[in-house]
Amino acid sequence: MNRKSKLYVILFVFAVFLSSCGEKPPIIDYSPTISALETQVARNIVVLSTKETELESMMYENESLDEALTAEKEIVSTLAASEAELSDQLLEKNDDGEALRAMVQEYHDLFMAVQGDKQGEYVFCTYAFERTFAYIDKVSMRTELAQYVASVMGINADSIQTQHQMIWGNTDDGLIKVFAGGYMYPFIVRFEDAEFGTEDSVYSLASGCFVDYPALEENFLSVEGN
Repeated sequence: MNRKSKLYVILFVFAVFLSSCGEKPPIIDYSPTISALETQVARNIVVLSTKETELESMMYENESLDEALTAEKEIVSTLAASEAELSDQLLEKNDDGEALRAMVQEYHDLFMAVQGDKQGEYVFCTYAFERTFAYIDKVSMRTELAQYVASVMGINADSIQTQHQMIWGNTDDGLIKVFAGGYMYPFIVRFEDAEFGTEDSVYSLASGCFVDYPALEENFLSVEGN
């Protein structure tokens, strides 16, 4: 190849090179990527919105729980105060109950003869609640009182003598004297009479107490709850 031909080849190659350098760059389509990103952003927004709603709901629930807790604390405080008040009242009741029991015992000791009592310190004789009489008339009462003294002294009733001394002329009330073992035991006997407002009773002058008083015994037992 001569020099002229080589020159033509070089110029041709150079022209091709220049031609290739002048072409436009390829266009890249980013729309799918953008659409995907927009979709993901939208999803994230929905998720964030849902979380926000849940957080707000939890805040409201917490507020409701706080209010309920406050209300419960107030109730507990009120109940504690009521319990303390009731406890104080119970202590007062117990104190009152102790005082009442002491008073009942005092009256019980006053009415019932106990060991060591002096004459006149009691109302009922020792066996008053175990002894009853018929209260038919003065004659039968003399017999009953003789049997009573005989049982207390442990002697034969046939060895006992009795006397009756009336107090009023229109009733059988009177003083019955029982003579046994060399001693005299006087009893005031009264018979029930609606007109005069009297009740059956036997009072021992020797012991200073009632051997029997049915109406008073009944009232006494009702007070004691028997």
